[in-house]
Amino acid sequence: MRQWVDRTAFWIGLYLAFGATFAAIRLTTHQSVGGDEAESFLWSLDLAWGYGVQPPLYAWLQWGLNQVFGATVLSVAVMRCLCISGIYAAGFLLARRFAGVAVSGMAALTLALVPEISQTFLRTRTHNVLAVALVMVAVWAFLRALEGGRRRDHALFGAMAALAVLAKATAAVFPLGMILAALTIPGARAALLRPRALIGLGVFMLLIAGPALWSWQNFALATASTAKFEVTGDRLGGFLRSLRALVDAFGFAAVAIGIGWVLTRGAVEASVERRIVWRAGAIALALTLAGVLVAGATEVKERWMVAVLVPMVPVVAAAVLQRNGWARYLAPALGALAAVVALGNVTGRYLRAPDSGYAAYAPLADALAARGPGLILASKNIAASLVLSRPDLRARERVDAGPFPCAGDVILLRPASEPDDRADFLARLGPCRVTVREDTTLPQAPPLPPLQLLHLSLTPAP
Repeated sequence: MRQWVDRTAFWIGLYLAFGATFAAIRLTTHQSVGGDEAESFLWSLDLAWGYGVQPPLYAWLQWGLNQVFGATVLSVAVMRCLCISGIYAAGFLLARRFAGVAVSGMAALTLALVPEISQTFLRTRTHNVLAVALVMVAVWAFLRALEGGRRRDHALFGAMAALAVLAKATAAVFPLGMILAALTIPGARAALLRPRALIGLGVFMLLIAGPALWSWQNFALATASTAKFEVTGDRLGGFLRSLRALVDAFGFAAVAIGIGWVLTRGAVEASVERRIVWRAGAIALALTLAGVLVAGATEVKERWMVAVLVPMVPVVAAAVLQRNGWARYLAPALGALAAVVALGNVTGRYLRAPDSGYAAYAPLADALAARGPGLILASKNIAASLVLSRPDLRARERVDAGPFPCAGDVILLRPASEPDDRADFLARLGPCRVTVREDTTLPQAPPLPPLQLLHLSLTPAP
């Protein structure tokens, strides 16, 4: 067994096997797409500089997988498999800066003690899952750039930092903390202030330029998610909620790693890289709390905190694993157990939850196709199911933000039990001639609810 745990291929294979096992469970028990997954799937049907409130990288990668597997549930499951496996692989890569192969492999398993990673990420979330993996790779690239100082190392850091930000904006916090931490240490500061470090900045700016320009041109849509922060001005409430989110995100990992540290002995070298990471963690937390206080935000969710501080987990876990005593294995052992239990839990959840699957939408998709619409707008869950059941339909999520082009036929779908909201859509059209071609209720076979269909023809007003 010893010869296996000392091989990088063993650990990467283990992480891939975990992700593949989840994908197999998903494909055999659950054929629905919903929530963030449905949204990202719909975005991935087209390539664009931006799509909505989230950065575009996840949709771009999903688009690439669609070219291989088709726009199918298989493609969606493979994307999540790669992201989940990538989180543990990235943790392993980062830990390798500080420890050997076996220690790094176990340190990465400790990431499963973060509930979002081991539980929620299996069945939902998209951009957060990708961002958590990429932020650790960006930190690894930064340490590599400080050590080697080569132009290609700085370019690599710029590229990885840009990709992390293009996955989720919160992924910028820890890399920024790394830069600020390096400036406080003389040797690292000298390496960071070399002119060639500007190569990294240039690569970063180049890669985010297109999405940044799109966000500026679609400012209302790109910033719509800021409403989630509930900027009420209750700064004390927001501060306390941030601390609660921090505990919810990292509490189990902190306790397990802390117990391991207390029950072990031995010194761990306080290298420059370790000092930078420790300080970066403190700075990242301080920046986050300061941002909450300045903005007066009240709502801070657990999942937002994960990308902010996740690089600390494999680095600290690796430090404990390099001490002496049986307790050094506590955190990774519990992490491995949590990962296995999470697979069982998600299997039970899928088996218990009703799954209409996209096939249930096939009759509806055929009925809509017969009407010949140019575009179908519906909730993301309905729109994604329509596309999965009939790929030739152009169905997209309805988002009432920003102007809508006055051209062609559009079908609006909503559950018949919900209020009539056509006025919100019409308000986006500007000068436009609107002809109602059909306004009817479509009965559906259970478990699908009856839907209200509004078929409009749009032509520019003279």
